[in-house]
Amino acid sequence: MPPPYDSILRSRPITFVVGPTKTEFVVHADAITRLSKPLRALVDGDMKEAKESHVVWDDVDDQTFARFIQWAYTDEYATAEPEILLDASNIQTGESSTASTKAPREPEKSLYSLQDKSAITLQPLLGSKGVEMAKAFTAGTSWAMIGATFEPRLNSEGCEDYSKVSSCHANLYIMADKYDIAPLGKLSMHKLGTTLKTFKLYPSRMSDILSLAELVFENTRDGDEMRLMIAHYCACIVEDLAKCEKFQPTLQAYPEFSSALMAKMTERLD
Repeated sequence: MPPPYDSILRSRPITFVVGPTKTEFVVHADAITRLSKPLRALVDGDMKEAKESHVVWDDVDDQTFARFIQWAYTDEYATAEPEILLDASNIQTGESSTASTKAPREPEKSLYSLQDKSAITLQPLLGSKGVEMAKAFTAGTSWAMIGATFEPRLNSEGCEDYSKVSSCHANLYIMADKYDIAPLGKLSMHKLGTTLKTFKLYPSRMSDILSLAELVFENTRDGDEMRLMIAHYCACIVEDLAKCEKFQPTLQAYPEFSSALMAKMTERLD
């Protein structure tokens, strides 16, 4: 049972120096010690950090740490916003209004999302077993958190870069796994899974998915739940994912991702 909130606020301050920017955060000790045994040892144990009330975390970026602290105090954290990538051909250059301009490009058409309700829509894309695999992912049996309520921002255009959105959840999961913070790991996995199932796939945004796979497989261990979830998702969309020029380089650079993806794809064989 967590300590009373006033007890947290009365506890001694701990300074965390975070990331390559050396950003300093001052946090109440009891907000950290209650989260896991490794963090309790770090803050209240015999380690140098505990004695000096000064912790240096070079491997955590400041935005991830800020979300971690927000969750430590409130049991919730804010999701990063997507970046809007402007088409340079459609940006006004300040030339005279009489100058000829190019006609704006047609908006990029989305392919599908795994939450598309019609199996008829998915059938030509995935095949019968592929449809079953997509349904299994959207059901969330491997990642959904009972009692959690989270509605992700829905993307509607190919110019919306969701790399920061997905990586904010993945980075918190990686941190939670490292410091044995199970509730944060479950919440971040739930939020990422919910985002992926509603994410509209655009040809220009396939590289975002591969970047997410690289982040997860570079920072987690064999058999990790997040790895399995990412491999499951990628196996559902592999026909279109394979058209991305980043696909083969990612498979070559991350053989564990390649193996996990191939293992999941065998479930689609008739």
